[in-house]
Amino acid sequence: MKEWKTGSFPNLQYMLIGSYDFNWHWYDHILGFKKDEMKQLGVRRRLVIDENLSVDCTGGVDIQAENSTKATMQMDRESPNSFELFVWNN
Repeated sequence: MKEWKTGSFPNLQYMLIGSYDFNWHWYDHILGFKKDEMKQLGVRRRLVIDENLSVDCTGGVDIQAENSTKATMQMDRESPNSFELFVWNN
């Protein structure tokens, strides 16, 4: 996430990472946000990746990269022990 914030991965649109082996110490603080903050409900948005794929995003924590690209981080929405990043290119 730190690399994304500095402008790496400019083509990234969506990322889902899930594992039953996640160590709670690792994902409890991502970019200074706690897991429970990333699980909060809020505005519902849809990320359209292409004409055949879209992903719903409800709540989470909004962040911004140094190049002004905005994204939303969520935890445990897709499944327990999952992390999602939705990158908004508009």
